[in-house]
Amino acid sequence: MKRTIDKKYLFTDRMGHKLYKEDIIETLIDIETNDCNYLFIHSAMSFGLPNKDLSRNEIAKEILEAILATNIPNIIFPTFTFSFCNNEDYDIQNTKTKMGFINEYTRKDYRFKRTSDPLLSVTILGDDNQIINIGKYSIGKDSFYDKLAKRDKVKFLFFGTNLGDCFTYMHYLEWVNRVPYRYDRTFTGTIIDRDRKYQDQYTLFVRYNGVIPSDGSYCYEQLLKNYSMLKSRVFGDSSISCVDRDMATDVYNDIIKKNMYYFVDGNIYSKDESFTSVNMVSL
Repeated sequence: MKRTIDKKYLFTDRMGHKLYKEDIIETLIDIETNDCNYLFIHSAMSFGLPNKDLSRNEIAKEILEAILATNIPNIIFPTFTFSFCNNEDYDIQNTKTKMGFINEYTRKDYRFKRTSDPLLSVTILGDDNQIINIGKYSIGKDSFYDKLAKRDKVKFLFFGTNLGDCFTYMHYLEWVNRVPYRYDRTFTGTIIDRDRKYQDQYTLFVRYNGVIPSDGSYCYEQLLKNYSMLKSRVFGDSSISCVDRDMATDVYNDIIKKNMYYFVDGNIYSKDESFTSVNMVSL
């Protein structure tokens, strides 16, 4: 494939190979990312050293253009803030996310719409204008994930990160299976939507105090690879991988039905509902 001018390379991996936007497009097509109606993207920029002649926003723009070149109808990025959990206001337009600089870039991109969820917000660019009309559960009934579960042809992309590190949809599946080590906890706070400011409550399916994640999510990831369900390619110093929602759901449900506590460790039978808000960044 003909390369753009040298300034436009995005990363240099540890072997000295330059990575371009065209390489991203080729990889996304190779792992069949483009064969879906909804693509939910978890990301981390771990492909190599960024091109020092490009700003972070310029790199984010090039990456986003590569993803949009696949012509997927709806592109979704998590822009979680856990604002109410951390006793902070949630400003839909202005509260930053720590989910990565591409995610933060989409928050500021006028083409994307951001959900009103003060805990697990997402940004979406696409033709489905109804999916952002969510309820008061961040994980559960009428949450964004509940809406996504009812859509057709959904895939999850792990762009420079691993499924085992960040597959948030698993927590929705935990809610569906009503795992005994989590419970619904309601958080109260202030939401700001441009000129409007109001109090609201959102509910999150959190772990009981003392319950911690096991290495189950990484075993789950490997199982999906073994079944050739998680399509993965080495990309620079990291990888890009993609999985179909229905396939991932079937394997997860099979695991959880055999062992309800497969994905947790620590005091797995705890019913301690004490909760400490200290810079919460994950579920």
